[in-house]
Amino acid sequence: MTRGVFLRGLVALTVTWSLVFAVTLWSGAKRVTPETVAETLAVDDFADWSGKRSDEMYPKEREERQKYLDGLLTMVDSLDLREIGEVFANENYWALGARLSDDEGQYLIERMMGDHGSRMLEMFDQLDPEVREEMMRRTLRKLESGEGSENLARLKDENPELVDQFIRLGGKKFFKESSMKTKLALLPFLSSIQESLQGFGKPDFGGL
Repeated sequence: MTRGVFLRGLVALTVTWSLVFAVTLWSGAKRVTPETVAETLAVDDFADWSGKRSDEMYPKEREERQKYLDGLLTMVDSLDLREIGEVFANENYWALGARLSDDEGQYLIERMMGDHGSRMLEMFDQLDPEVREEMMRRTLRKLESGEGSENLARLKDENPELVDQFIRLGGKKFFKESSMKTKLALLPFLSSIQESLQGFGKPDFGGL
């Protein structure tokens, strides 16, 4: 790649991300909705860094991607649980997840989980095994019959023995030992568990 081609590509990328942030700031001034988040998620020029480390990439592009993720997380943080469920059901969420580098994916997961999410898993693990299993199966039935059916199908595809392993290992250990791809699929599932406990209110679960 010549220097001229690289510079033109970098300029085009900067313009693209500037437009994304303009949309993000504009939507932030209004009421953030699942639809505005879905629009922000739809970034065709977001390069595929899957299986790579961000520090292997150009610093400027890495910085712009980080700003984008931070802006996206700020938007999601303003949604309630039902609205977040709609975001998880949108294909743009999964398309973005498939393009993240390993450390970007880990960053997104940790921010969305937060300390509240970690504590919720600990509380879940302290429940009586029968109660824990019933809560799991109730959540699964709800997902199977609602908008989360596709998310559940993805999760089962990643780990067919989800329920047994989640109960046997405990939620926190299972989550820690899962791959990044499984964790991204687990976030909607964990959000549904919290929704069943808390209703549709403002989440107390990190970004979830």
